[in-house]
Amino acid sequence: MQMKDKQLAFRLRMQFGLKAKLGGFCEEDAWRLAMAMGNQPKWRNLKHDECSEALLDSAVVSNLVACREPERHFECHNGTGLSVCPDGIVILEDGTPIGFDVTFAATEASGRQMIREKRYGKGAPRDREAALEEREAVHEHTRAARARGDMTQREAQDARHKIALKVESSYHSGYVKPLSLKGARFLCVCLSYLGGWRSPIREVMDTVGHTGDEEEHSSFEERFDHPGKTWASATHRQFSLQAVAVATVNATYSWVESEARRVLREVLNVREKERRQEVTPPVACARRARVEVSDDDDDDDDDYDDYNRVGVGAAA
Repeated sequence: MQMKDKQLAFRLRMQFGLKAKLGGFCEEDAWRLAMAMGNQPKWRNLKHDECSEALLDSAVVSNLVACREPERHFECHNGTGLSVCPDGIVILEDGTPIGFDVTFAATEASGRQMIREKRYGKGAPRDREAALEEREAVHEHTRAARARGDMTQREAQDARHKIALKVESSYHSGYVKPLSLKGARFLCVCLSYLGGWRSPIREVMDTVGHTGDEEEHSSFEERFDHPGKTWASATHRQFSLQAVAVATVNATYSWVESEARRVLREVLNVREKERRQEVTPPVACARRARVEVSDDDDDDDDDYDDYNRVGVGAAA
């Protein structure tokens, strides 16, 4: 994992409350800017995926077997039939599977609550049934409103998205019980928005860490080795913590930069439309075409002669 100068500068500006300086128009505080743009699910998913990949890569370089998001392997222990899918599975040397899930929390108190919900779940199956019934009612209402023309397609999509999030958050079985029924253990990795750890580091590193980290300096046993390690990440523990922090910083900067560019394009397009001058195009007028006139149409012939005389007089 590498972090370039722009990402590092933005990370320091977030930590010390300095200006973002992403462009000439952007003078807002870097932390507030990241939090304002970070309320969208896309940003959370981006950070989540990057940190999960960093933990899996760190486990692989520790000579362990790792895989991401095993689907349909763990199921809810309450008989709902829902699939319980952790972010990744790490298999230890003795064959014990360790499942982990990554989450983010702004404060220490919210971090403890998130860890508790990840372990033991929230809600009950009846809460999910009630949410499913409400979802059917919302879908029926949106279909009827769309048929009458009282609701636009975007409004209907937003209503369906909100009820889908409510169904998803209504019940979760947790990870401890479903994984234990399959002979696996669970670890919750709770991180801060800056890449720090809310969950106990020792609990994770003692489980998936390299055994060479505890050897003496004079020992000839196998140690952690990786071509990307530096003096600051000589051990597997330091390497893992640095990889997670770098992944968080890179994902945050990528999202903020893309959003800033989008807002800049919108502002420039609006200004361009305001400054754009509207010119009325010229209208071409065609003269009346010469037509053959029969002898029977005396009135039409007289009108045609009058039109020719007017045209000739105007040309003279």
